[in-house]
Amino acid sequence: MGAAQVLGYKATATHHKTIVVNNPAAPLKIERASAFTLPRYAREDLAAQMGLRGRGDFLKGRIVSINAPSENVSAAKFGVLFYDSFNEAAGGFTAIVTKRPTKEMIWSDRENIAWRRYGIACVFVRAVRLSDGQVWKADLKKIARMMVESGCSSTNRKSVMERLKALPRGAVRL
Repeated sequence: MGAAQVLGYKATATHHKTIVVNNPAAPLKIERASAFTLPRYAREDLAAQMGLRGRGDFLKGRIVSINAPSENVSAAKFGVLFYDSFNEAAGGFTAIVTKRPTKEMIWSDRENIAWRRYGIACVFVRAVRLSDGQVWKADLKKIARMMVESGCSSTNRKSVMERLKALPRGAVRL
């Protein structure tokens, strides 16, 4: 498995695994997602390219990139759950984009040291606001089942469901 790259920088760990859980009922599909760690020096460059010059510390160690372009969606929420090298819970967040989703959307999260090597990130569509104002929300029970079936977690659906319900609600896109 090759190292992930953002703006030409290699991720510091090459053994991360990102699993996309696309619900067939969702009006938005994730084309690709990746989660990785950037070296400290790369964070400052990435922050500058995002218009956050001098704010490299604003980017935490764990970076999540999601591609989910759509013409008929005006806002979206993505759920991100992390599992560490031992397939134990290692945090997570809700990634929000308040305008039409695009390619290479980036969020940042604090790093869990046990996630640094062999970590798993599970990404799914949590909610979508369509251009006509309708709001679609994921059935979390179905997402929990799909996560267990896809290998995101070796735990049972009940424990995955508890993690989904406990996800923080508001990491806004960088």
